This record gives sequence, C-alpha cells and structure tokens, in this order.
Amino acid sequence: MGGADRPLSRVTLAPRVADGARRAGLSTCRDVLRLGELALVERCDLFLDEARSLLDAAAARASPAPRTALQLLEARAAHELRALATGCAALDAHLGGGLRSGSLTEAVGPAGMGKTQLCLAVAARALVDGAGRVLYVDAERSYQPRRLLALIGDALAARGRQAERPEELAARVAVHQPTGWAEYAECLGELEGELLERPAALLVVDSVAAPVRAHFGKTEFAERASALAEQATLFKRLAEAHGVAVLVTNQVMQTGADAKAAGSIGLVHGKDDHLLSACLGNTWAHGVNTRLILQCAPTDALGPGGRQLRVAKDASCADAVFEWAIPA
Repeated sequence: MGGADRPLSRVTLAPRVADGARRAGLSTCRDVLRLGELALVERCDLFLDEARSLLDAAAARASPAPRTALQLLEARAAHELRALATGCAALDAHLGGGLRSGSLTEAVGPAGMGKTQLCLAVAARALVDGAGRVLYVDAERSYQPRRLLALIGDALAARGRQAERPEELAARVAVHQPTGWAEYAECLGELEGELLERPAALLVVDSVAAPVRAHFGKTEFAERASALAEQATLFKRLAEAHGVAVLVTNQVMQTGADAKAAGSIGLVHGKDDHLLSACLGNTWAHGVNTRLILQCAPTDALGPGGRQLRVAKDASCADAVFEWAIPA
C-alpha cells in the first residue's frame, strides 16, 4: 500500500510500452518491480531497452523524492494552518487548532464513546468551513447520513448561514463501504488515485480494527503486523503528499489487569474503572502521529457516566485530558 502500489496508468510511458504492460495485466508499479528485465520482455512483448525504461519509470514513480529540512518545515507550517476543528474547543486549542492536515490521527475507545460521532463532527465542520471534500471509508457500516446532515445544519446555524442547504455540502462526501478484507484492501489502494483526481481535506477510516480483526487469525501475528505497518505507511504518505488530515478509529479489547502493560499510550478506562487496552498492538500505535482516547471517566474524576477525551500521544503537545460529550 506504499508508493509501489501507485497505479501504472499514472506513469508516463511510451504508447507501445504502456500497451504491453496493460496486455500483461500489470496495473501497479509493484507489479512491474517484481519482475526482471527479461521477464518484462517476455510478458509484455517488449525490446530490452523498452523493458528497462518501464522498470526505471515504475521505480521513479514508486520512490518519493527527497526533501530538505526547510521544505519539511514549510510543509508542516502550511498543514498546521489548515487544522480541522473537532468541536471540542479545549481539545482544538491544545492541538493548535484541531486535527492537523498532513497528519494521521487515531481515535480509540469502547463502543458508545462517540468515535463515529467525532468522525462525523469533524467532517461536518470541514465541509461548512470550506476546507474541501471528505473521503469516508465506512468499514463498520456505522456511517449515519442523517446524523451528518444534522451536524452540518448545526454548524451552519452556528455561523449564521441557515439559508444554505446541508444536502449540498453533504454531496461533497464520498463514502466507501467495503465488505470484507479484499474490498477493504482494494479501497485503500484506490485512495491515492481518488485524491489525485479530486483533492480532499479529510480522510476518515472507521475503523481500521474491524477488517483486520475479522481477517487475521489469532496466530497470524506477523501477517497482521505487516498489514498494519503498510496501512500506517499509506495513511501517513497520503496525509503528507496530499495535505489531507487522516482520522481513523480503533477499537479496544478486554485485557483486565494486564492492560497496564500497554502503558499510558494504550490504556483505556472502561465502565466501573475496568481497564481496557487499544487494539492492534505496538506496531500500529507507533505508526500514528496523534492518539486520542475516548473513555469513561474514572469514578473519582467526573462521576459515574462521565466521558473523557485523552490526548495519549502527540509529538507537538503534552498529554492532556478533557471532558468529552458526544456532539448534540
């Protein structure tokens, strides 16, 4: 899912070379790079110099160009100016305006804590504030179109723009609902092409845990870790290359007292002070730029039924805890 998975159709090739690759069923740079020169000559019916040009073009497209430290600093500053508000004023101020463009943010929490509502609220504000299109990968079939319309309407009203129709803004949301791992992986592989054709300000994946947990067995640790690492790499590359804010959700698992081993970055408070931990392990946790934990408040904090939103990981600010309420 990295640069090697970029579509071959977006690589500039001589017509004869492009036709040969298409007839051979080579659709991505990875397909080309897996083959040697002689294999390409045979499969694509090319001359040796044409096969070499195909390999060189695919390699150049798959490999990101190096950037200077100044370019990285300027890009980060531009991304921070385009932060997307979450609706939680204290959190937005702490993060420097909200979810940063060019960054991968993860929201972790038990069912019912408002992870999907957070995704919809950020999407609604991005649309109302004119940030751009929204790509929404609904891997859990939890997307709520009427709820999004209501949140858009509330955001418009708060800005004195009641005359605008929420439906017109909602039309700028492209929703994908993959069924099963194969469709999910295919959907992720097509995101960059979609962003190239029509840029977006926000990419939501709700959730990364559902397809992974359904597809990989309990003993397939290496395969799962590899797939998660590729997903994290993809999301961060899309964020940086296209200036998009990426927001993904993650589930929790029952680990009881052993949850303390996950450390503060993975520890989640459930009901009645029961300890949970974020799913997908350390490989995934180290891949995200920002981890937000939506959890039940400890009984000595906000009282029974209270909710908290905890910044458990962010390189740009300190850890912090805020009161959290599902957007009305």
